[in-house]
Parts: sequence; structure tokens; C-alpha cells
Amino acid sequence: MKTTLNYFKVLFDCFNKCVIFLKKQVTPILTVAGAIFLSLICVAVVLFKLSEKIIFLKLLSFYAFSLSFIFLVILIPIANIKLGKSLTIISHKSYFYFIFFIGMFVWLILSETIKFFPSIDYTKIFIDNTVNIIITIYAFLTIIWFSYHLVYTNELSKLRKNLQIYIVLITFFQLFALKKYRNFDYCISILVITYIFIQYLFESKNLEMENNKKIL
Repeated sequence: MKTTLNYFKVLFDCFNKCVIFLKKQVTPILTVAGAIFLSLICVAVVLFKLSEKIIFLKLLSFYAFSLSFIFLVILIPIANIKLGKSLTIISHKSYFYFIFFIGMFVWLILSETIKFFPSIDYTKIFIDNTVNIIITIYAFLTIIWFSYHLVYTNELSKLRKNLQIYIVLITFFQLFALKKYRNFDYCISILVITYIFIQYLFESKNLEMENNKKIL
């Protein structure tokens, strides 16, 4: 019987394979990731030069430069060993390190992605909803961090204790920092759904462990 964690495992396994592929050496000094990045930069420069004669290529060159930047932002946490360990170690330090730095990279990626669509009002959609976006990123990364450990470890008691501490901390933050925020209800709802879902993942892990015991 498949649980939700099985699907997370498939996701994490695919991600790990992608990381291994990107780190593969194409030449003694160049990896696959480096080759893709340089290719994007070259395409962007060529399009920019051609845009002097063909105007519509200017927009394409902007997209190419933006893609290059997004790809670079994605590569930094993948290449950084310390950031990689922040996902694999169960500790308060690794959790907050992961949330802060990966959250910063996710923020940059979203920011650049929105710029791909000139018809979208960047200030109205992104800047005016800063708190909403930060809370949503926090919720998403918290689910990723806990689901990763639930997939690859059996230290449920330690994870539950950490989860309870984070719930207390985020509750205080909600009450004192977000109470007067105009979208307070949205923030509360996102965080409640996040922690309920993580509790569900814990139950899925318990079910998985019970099934494994029956097989043995």
C-alpha cells in the first residue's frame, strides 16, 4: 500500500538524480550545469546584439538573461555543501539554515519568473504581497524539510519534538507580528494547513513502519 511519503520519495529520488546529472563533468573544468549556464548566457548575448536590428528579439534576450540568472540561483544551493547538509541533518540549526537560505533563493526565482510576464503588475502582485509570499515559502519549505526526514529516517520522536517547538514559535510570531496584518487570515490558514499536513505525514510514516514490521 502506497502512502503519501512514497510519492515524496519519488520526488526526492528524481531531484537527487538531477543533481548528480548537473554535477557530471563534461570536460575536466566544466560540469553539465556550467555548460547549460554558459549556453544560456551566449544565447542571451547573441539575441541582445541582434535586437539592435530586430526589435522583438530584445524581449527574447531579456528572457534568456532572466533564465540564466534563475538557473544560477538554482545552482548555488545545489553546489553549496553546507546548504545540502541543512536538508539531511535533523537539528534546529539545519532547519532554520535551510528555511532562510533556500527561502531566499526561492524568493529570487519567483521574483525573476514574474518578470517574464510584462502584463503582470510586478509591484501589485509581488511587492504588495511580500508577507503572503514569505509565509507561503516558509510553509512549502517546512513541508519539504520534514517530509525529507520522514522519508529517509525513522527518528520520529526527535522530529515530533522539533515540530512542536516550531509550532510554538510560529504561533508567537503570528500573535505578535502578524496580528494587525491585513491578510492575517490567509497567513493563519496557510500555517494551520501546513502543520496539519505534516502531522498527516507523521501518520503515514507510522503506517509505513507498521506495514514493514508485519512483513518482517
